[in-house]
Amino acid sequence: MTTDAFERTIHVHCVGAYRGRVRPTPTLARRRTISRARRLILTIVLGASGACVPSGGASPSHSSVGASARGEALFYVSTRGRDRWSGRHAEPRGNDGPFATLERARDAVREFRACHKSPVPVRVVIRGGTYFLDRALDFGPKDSGAPGAAVTYSAAPGERVVLSGGRRITGFRPGRVKGRPAWVADIAEVRKGKWRFRQLFVDGQRRPRTRLPKTGMYRIESLPGFDFARQWEAFLEGTRQFVYSGTDIRPWRSLSDVEVIGVSRWITNRLLIQEVDAARRLVTFDRPSLFSLDDTCPPRPSVYWVENVREALDTPGQWYLDRPQGQLTYLPRPRERINVTAVVAPRLT
Repeated sequence: MTTDAFERTIHVHCVGAYRGRVRPTPTLARRRTISRARRLILTIVLGASGACVPSGGASPSHSSVGASARGEALFYVSTRGRDRWSGRHAEPRGNDGPFATLERARDAVREFRACHKSPVPVRVVIRGGTYFLDRALDFGPKDSGAPGAAVTYSAAPGERVVLSGGRRITGFRPGRVKGRPAWVADIAEVRKGKWRFRQLFVDGQRRPRTRLPKTGMYRIESLPGFDFARQWEAFLEGTRQFVYSGTDIRPWRSLSDVEVIGVSRWITNRLLIQEVDAARRLVTFDRPSLFSLDDTCPPRPSVYWVENVREALDTPGQWYLDRPQGQLTYLPRPRERINVTAVVAPRLT
């Protein structure tokens, strides 16, 4: 708000406050006091008169926001915006322009609607681009519209908008794995145990973690202590360890990173390895599976596969996450460029 507009606002509300009485003429000293303390006076006078004081600082009156041909109040969001701006313009204009986040636009809509006793339709126009969310974007009953006054969030015409719960990973450095080019990135939050992800997207396409076997599944050789004679009772006890065939499982590097995905009835269990006894071909997990890892028709041990094994990283497009070291290793595909190609991992939970 400019100083002139501010002074006009003060004047109007002071006249209202003195309605029915003779309004005293301020002295020069008093005018200077008002000028120096204008923010405090604005809060007091407008608060006493029931007027709106939005958190963003700009007046949310209908005349101060954009308007569509349909009579909607308009706010804009753009990847080039700033949340301190008014959100009234689709493009940056000097020190003003669109908002940067949908969260700020939502709050601006709340402020705007709180200042109108009669409902006014509102549209938030989102410019093309990817918007990474740091936290969930919550909407509640107070964000709903009213008959004839809808609140609409829409992509700008002809533009593609992506709301992503992921985070872009940058800072890759070149490396090599088994003679192949690799990208390596250090991620402090992973090393500190604050971020753990099982999926990775490269230029919008999902990339697989290392997997054994590369296709199909392994079959468990036996389930120590499991009584198939009472299978429909014993399955509730879960499976904490099993005997594997041959060398399907090995004492790989960073065993705590490896996940065994065991299939049980209609669910899959993601199990972290606690110990591998290669002599007995016995793998033990840090907790039992939800249901025992057995099949019912015919009764026999179930199937499984293994993910996130560093030693299995050998194919372009694969990746491996070393959680204790906080290090992501990715084998790029042809035409992918380090720190140019977008690499995104899920972050919002």
